Parts: sequence; structure tokens; C-alpha cells
Amino acid sequence: MTDRFRIGSTTKAFVATVVLQLAAERRLDLDDTVEAWLPGVVRGNGHDGAAMTVRQLLQHTSGVFNYQFDPGLWAISQGPAYLEHRFDRFTPEQLVAIAMTHPPYFAPGAGWVYSNTGYLLAGMIVERVSGLPLAEAIARRIARTMSSMFAPRNWRSIWWSQAGKRGSRRRCRSLTRAKRSLRVRSVHPP
Repeated sequence: MTDRFRIGSTTKAFVATVVLQLAAERRLDLDDTVEAWLPGVVRGNGHDGAAMTVRQLLQHTSGVFNYQFDPGLWAISQGPAYLEHRFDRFTPEQLVAIAMTHPPYFAPGAGWVYSNTGYLLAGMIVERVSGLPLAEAIARRIARTMSSMFAPRNWRSIWWSQAGKRGSRRRCRSLTRAKRSLRVRSVHPP
């Protein structure tokens, strides 16, 4: 896989899905503390990873400061500075460290606030539990699984239906392999 796409907050849905899969496999528990999986990472300025759970990270109830609102990061993400810094890269660890320089919004579980930092931490937990980089864990558990559902041999089972509309016809669009390329053809079932 060589292509990369910036998908922003859509990543949260993938991270949450992998976390829930790992919980279903009993490899982690949603009530595990962040400290249990990431010792020493969530500390400073009132942040306490021992009081914060994985569930709270996913629900935006951990109270952890959102790194995006750090004045230094905010300054380079707006206006003319953005053009100069738009390709700057930060590791999750760097962004979490920036968040830890600020106080939390509230004690874990005492409120709700949208926080990208919480999902960075959840992604770091996925890496720790799975032993894989987050992108690979998502690819193996979601992206490749989805692509196998839509492999050419299975397309015949996918129907777009307009059932309930008088005179409508069901159509099945299937992919067929033809001379090493894929082409779309429509078929009408009997």
C-alpha cells in the first residue's frame, strides 16, 4: 500500500472499532486504566492515567486536554503560518506530551468534551495491545476485511433494491474479472 490519504476525524471510527474488537477478544477491557497500557504517558498538570479508562477515551469523557488547542500548535495551523507548517509531522507521543503541558478540562468521567488527544491515546493502546502499528491494525482488521467482502467472487450476492416501489426492478451490479481488469455489468434477476 503506497497511497496515503488524510481522513481527519474519520480515523476515530476506525480506532474505536479496533478497540472494541480487542475488547470483544478479551485482549483489553474498556474499564482498564490508561496507565495500565501506557505507563507514565498521561501525567502532569493534573492528568492522571490511573484514573482514566479506555472507555472514557472513546466517549470523550476522560477530560484530557485537546492538543489542538495548544497555543503553539494553534498558531501554526492558522493563517500564513499554516502554509509554512502544513507538512510538519508530529508523532502521537509528541502530541500527547504537548497536551500534558496543560491542565485537564475536568476529572475523568465528570463531563464531556471532544478531544483528539483521547483518540491518540486509544490508538497508542491499540498499538500496545496488538503489537502492530495503528495503520496496520486497522488495515488487517477493517480495511482488508471489508475488501474481501467485496471481492469479485462475492459481488453477485450484493443487491441494490427498490422494493416497495411499483414497477421497480431489482438490479444486481456485479464485478467480473475480464482479462486481468475489472468491469462493471448489470444483471436483472428473474
